[in-house]
Amino acid sequence: YHQQNQRSWYDGAGRAAWGCICEARKVLELAGNDYLKKRDKFLRQEEEFSRFLEEEEQRQKEEEEAKQEDGSDELTEEKIESIPNDKDSASQLDSGDTANSEEKNKEVDGEVEAAAVVEKVDMKKPNYGENAANERKWKDIQSAFASILKSVLSNSASHLLLKRDLITKIRLEYELWCPLCELFAPNPFGPTSGSKENGTPSSALPGDISNFPHPVTAEHWKMIAASRREMQIKELGFVPVTGTLLQSLAPSGGGKH
Repeated sequence: YHQQNQRSWYDGAGRAAWGCICEARKVLELAGNDYLKKRDKFLRQEEEFSRFLEEEEQRQKEEEEAKQEDGSDELTEEKIESIPNDKDSASQLDSGDTANSEEKNKEVDGEVEAAAVVEKVDMKKPNYGENAANERKWKDIQSAFASILKSVLSNSASHLLLKRDLITKIRLEYELWCPLCELFAPNPFGPTSGSKENGTPSSALPGDISNFPHPVTAEHWKMIAASRREMQIKELGFVPVTGTLLQSLAPSGGGKH
């Protein structure tokens, strides 16, 4: 009776522990979907801003070409007006004052136009600070979820609460985690059950182990390691060595000397 009661207690504690892990997965999934929405919005803004800059550069180029053409016409008119005529000096002074006022008006219009362009650029510019905060928040949430997985794997009593296949899947999932990148590598076993279509960005989000293989073989561990290495090269530019310094310096296959 005592053993049966103890087994029942372990089953209840195991269900509670697994329920907490599942709730953590739900939080991670919601945060991941929110992260993707904000990231996609920023990418659209960045694309629109690049297109706006190209159009503005093209417009300024066309205006410069038009000004150069107008300048050549004005030089021709000045040459014609420089021919001596019978006009009195008073009319020449009036024309000079008119030209000066026109130049001043052009300068003022140019300053107003430049200020309008700067204001338009500021309005179109993507919010880089908001995007950085979104990336930081997503990394913090993944770090918190990774610490939960690590706690499960490092607890010596986990085998009393959770089945062996669940612990193996959790270990497989934790192997996707890189503490230096503060990110989980993409799931190498195909789209998750929560993704709408194959190949959607949500298929790369961590937290869903519904499509993890069973049983787990050595080939699956290699797929996990390859996915993590690919992410590390993309994010860091290198693959960190997780072993000790002595293990790194020791020749492969070497033993004690």
